[in-house]
Amino acid sequence: MRQELQSWAGFRNEDWQTAAQFCADNEINLEEALTWADKAINAPFRGATVGQENFTNLQTKAAVLEAMGRDAEADTVMQKALHLPGTDTVSVYMYATRLLREGKNTKSMEVFTLNQQQHPQEKFWTSLGLARGYSALGDKKNAIAS
Repeated sequence: MRQELQSWAGFRNEDWQTAAQFCADNEINLEEALTWADKAINAPFRGATVGQENFTNLQTKAAVLEAMGRDAEADTVMQKALHLPGTDTVSVYMYATRLLREGKNTKSMEVFTLNQQQHPQEKFWTSLGLARGYSALGDKKNAIAS
């Protein structure tokens, strides 16, 4: 990955994000992965383009921080990601379902609720998320209503 990032791939923030996410997923090379995640967010890439502070890049940085055991910092980064203008409904839904898989039901429900508040016009993903969140919390009545 290091060699790739020094070649043409190093001109795109997406490649730095992908490399950092790979490290987070496999819990390897986390210090350098954090540097890569930061570069994906805000570094200039040899004058060709610049990093982007978007949901995907911030979520990757949070994943690296979480893998490092820095949960409070990861939560702060995710709060920023969740409140970025333009963050789409499906990305937030997918993040909340990941929290469900990790057994973080209450936190997941908070994200599903936020998604519905931020995207009231989107009925499918927000309703599906609320139904899944309520179901995970054992609230069948609200799950069915959603």
